[in-house]
Amino acid sequence: MEIILKIDEFLFFLVHSELKNALFDSIMPLIRNKSTWIPLYFLILIYAYKSFKNKKALILFILTSILIVAISDFLCAQILKNIFERIRPCHLFANHASLNPLVHCSDTFSFPSCHAFNHGTLAFFWINNFFKSNWKWLLLFWALLIGFAQIYVGVHFPLDVIGGILISYLYVKLISVFYQKLRFYYNTL
Repeated sequence: MEIILKIDEFLFFLVHSELKNALFDSIMPLIRNKSTWIPLYFLILIYAYKSFKNKKALILFILTSILIVAISDFLCAQILKNIFERIRPCHLFANHASLNPLVHCSDTFSFPSCHAFNHGTLAFFWINNFFKSNWKWLLLFWALLIGFAQIYVGVHFPLDVIGGILISYLYVKLISVFYQKLRFYYNTL
């Protein structure tokens, strides 16, 4: 495990030494901000409204999207972070010359990244249950981009983001089984 953590730290500092630039310094804090994506959520809501013929199924889709993110956020912030207790890189390396965090460094633990977990949850849920194949890569890229922004601004290690994405994938696989059964029920009403 120690070797994996050393590789993780190496990759973190690689991002902070090799990829640092003025453009990323200005856009990465925006990319990781939840408010930035409100227009995307609104467009998905409009697309879902036009796509679902059964409005009960539409309501189920919207409520499930909201509920699973609320649960994933609780699982991540209140349970998983407190189990793993990994210190954030912005605290661990606060005096390191190549680290200049671009956002406030939270006092919560680092693993897993809740941004990666929550956005991965939405992306995988939408991929598995709504969007056609041409949207899959775009949604996955969106979740990974937000995760990368977390590394870039200095608040997470790469492993925190990878862990958040992987946990969200497993979580959505479980949730989708129940969602498909409910959706079948609502489509038959």
